[in-house]
Amino acid sequence: MPPRRRAALAVFAALAVLTLGAAVAVPLQADAAWRAMQAEAATLRGELAAQPPQRAVLWGEPGPGNAHAHYAAAAALARALARDHQRDLVALLPHGQDLDGSRHAALRSRWRELLVPLRAGAAAADASWPAPGDGDLEAPIANLLDWRWLANAAVFEARARLHEGRDLEAVQPTLDAAMLAADLLRRGRLVEQTMGLALLAIGTTEAWPERALARLERGALDLLATGLARLDASLPTTLDDRIELLHLAACIAQAPTEAEWLPAGVSTWRFGFSARWLLADAFLRQAGRSRRLQANGDAPWPARLATLDREGAAASGNPVAATLLPSLVAAEGTWRLQLARLRLLRLAVDLHRGVEPPAVVDPIGGGPIAITSGPDGVRLACAPLGGGEPPTRLVVR
Repeated sequence: MPPRRRAALAVFAALAVLTLGAAVAVPLQADAAWRAMQAEAATLRGELAAQPPQRAVLWGEPGPGNAHAHYAAAAALARALARDHQRDLVALLPHGQDLDGSRHAALRSRWRELLVPLRAGAAAADASWPAPGDGDLEAPIANLLDWRWLANAAVFEARARLHEGRDLEAVQPTLDAAMLAADLLRRGRLVEQTMGLALLAIGTTEAWPERALARLERGALDLLATGLARLDASLPTTLDDRIELLHLAACIAQAPTEAEWLPAGVSTWRFGFSARWLLADAFLRQAGRSRRLQANGDAPWPARLATLDREGAAASGNPVAATLLPSLVAAEGTWRLQLARLRLLRLAVDLHRGVEPPAVVDPIGGGPIAITSGPDGVRLACAPLGGGEPPTRLVVR
């Protein structure tokens, strides 16, 4: 046999061996990655199950039932209210204006109906929210508009009570709306945590501009100060994607074929053309990134942003890892801004109470929130987020 032919046969033989080896190795590696994904999902479920279902209520005494079951009932009523009175409700926005409830008696009787289950949810001792099981999907996500009208109804009632001189009772429904927001932030999927951010703004900073704070009597200010302090202490330091990860694991496991989960144009050649291996690897990379990000969740924003960017770049080894979950950078930036505004409100309430405000950490800059007295009042300021305007509040007593 000529030497050239022998060399060609040797190359073909080596390629055949490599192909056979890959045919054996790829399924083994894919199965190992799949088992590791299932084990990680089980660990995540255990961590969530170990979290205590109770949380400190913002006002009043703890009550019976499950908070999210009560909230679901309230959201259904909010949906019906918006369906029947959308235009009338929109006319009452934005918040901060005076609202004479006697001029909207029929509408007010409707929105007060949904405040009953909202209060029951905010007071419920059990705030547990079952995580998706192995291969099971959780209930559909509630409509954002239902939640928004629920929180808006709480503030409508607060404004009406404030008009009637019922200051202490005016504070109560806004704290209930804030508790709903906090419960979504603590245990919801990322989209529900984003809803929680919007509701937190409605129940706190939109409900209590300076004009409204200045009208509150001392007892109402004390209740608001206590409730906001409890709220702040109960909030997570960063958004939590563990339920999102469990949802993804359940969806992948339930799909007829793993390839259905691949985004258009994604190639599997780096993973031996195995969609199963690629998806399991993407999940494991994302879970590892989640754990590393939890380690510095309360770091000043510049350090946190650098960590987020670094972790995002590290996901480039898997084409799906960067697309399985939404980008956390924009979501976390929004979270820091809302937390900053909440803490500015806390300090403003203390100033209106006539007490020396405590040193409160700026969630953006990391140092204490700046308090500066001037001829126009007391200016409260946090550090700017990126190139935007810094969150500020001017308190005039």
